[in-house]
Amino acid sequence: MITYLHFDALDSTNSFAESLVRTKRPQTPYVITTDYQTKGKGTQDRIWYAKRGESLLYTLVFFSESPVIEVESMVLAAAEEVQAMIFELLQIKMEIKKPNDLFMNKKKCGGILIKNIMQGKQCWTIIGIGLNVNTLKFPKELELIATSLFVETQKIIQLSDLTTPLTNRLLNRYDKIMYNK
Repeated sequence: MITYLHFDALDSTNSFAESLVRTKRPQTPYVITTDYQTKGKGTQDRIWYAKRGESLLYTLVFFSESPVIEVESMVLAAAEEVQAMIFELLQIKMEIKKPNDLFMNKKKCGGILIKNIMQGKQCWTIIGIGLNVNTLKFPKELELIATSLFVETQKIIQLSDLTTPLTNRLLNRYDKIMYNK
């Protein structure tokens, strides 16, 4: 059973997920989404820009016992699943720029952050994904380097239509990665 939690605003879906792991130690998957983040993060604690209601701000938390942890493989797997889902839904290709960025037409449209919290043989994996979906206009400092699915396709996408397919893809893929299946 997957628990879905959606919020109007959070400081960060990943921060909420970390707090959830530390306080509840969930054994079943949780998906946390929000319309807006006040402290959204990118790599190296950079700020992740997202206007309210225009981006997929998503975190998946799942539990595993005695997993094999290969962070580079985990990040690449998440990127490949986002890439495949977007191609399946919109027939557009995203490029993966290692270690954790998603690009379209040489502009960044998404990013992935992964954190594992270990306690003995128990592991909680937190996968945060930010994806520019319906953003029409970016701040001046990002105009030349950022894009969105809308800018590239001229199609408005319901953010909620991405959550379940992405979750199913990630859980299926990570079951294989974490246990070398």
